[in-house]
Amino acid sequence: MVRPFCLALIALPLLLVVGCGGGGSETVKFDAPNLSDLSFSYPRGWQSEDGWVGSMGQEAIVFLSTERLHPACKIFHHANGQVTGSRCGPDQVLSRSLPPGGVLVAWTGHFLPSGGFSELPGKPSRIGDHPAKILLQRGSSDECWTSQADETLTAYIASSSAPLTGWYQMDACMRIPRLAQAKTQVEAMLRSVSFKEASSPS
Repeated sequence: MVRPFCLALIALPLLLVVGCGGGGSETVKFDAPNLSDLSFSYPRGWQSEDGWVGSMGQEAIVFLSTERLHPACKIFHHANGQVTGSRCGPDQVLSRSLPPGGVLVAWTGHFLPSGGFSELPGKPSRIGDHPAKILLQRGSSDECWTSQADETLTAYIASSSAPLTGWYQMDACMRIPRLAQAKTQVEAMLRSVSFKEASSPS
């Protein structure tokens, strides 16, 4: 679970519209080369909001939703205008619970000094040619508590930079009655995942 951080730095992803045929099937490519080696495509109709780089080896990469999103970090000011602090978290991104048929997706990175990918739950899989685990839960998981989801699909993907302890995490919070459509879109996004591997020294 990604917890709120203070003193945040906003991430700056690169977005590119990619045509994938007619019928409203266009997607947007997400790439954040300065912060991670992760790339993927998501439905063009979804809204996006930048994440942040936090402490303790965690970062929120990007938030996506069928709904309007707000900045992931709220800045607090003194009466004299001086910045006194900040709060970042999923509860800042979505101002209310998801409406029926809504989707909220959070991509996060976890590069921890202890614990690791092997200890995470889920069905073994591969995403972007990396070891992965998929977990489908009824109701809201810890990551989806603000959205009051009816189902949560979580993907844990082993990181190439820290394969023993690090992983990327995708949490898709989904509301009825369009669960089948939402899962199809999320699964298509996961199939589009790719990684820019580090170059081997010559």
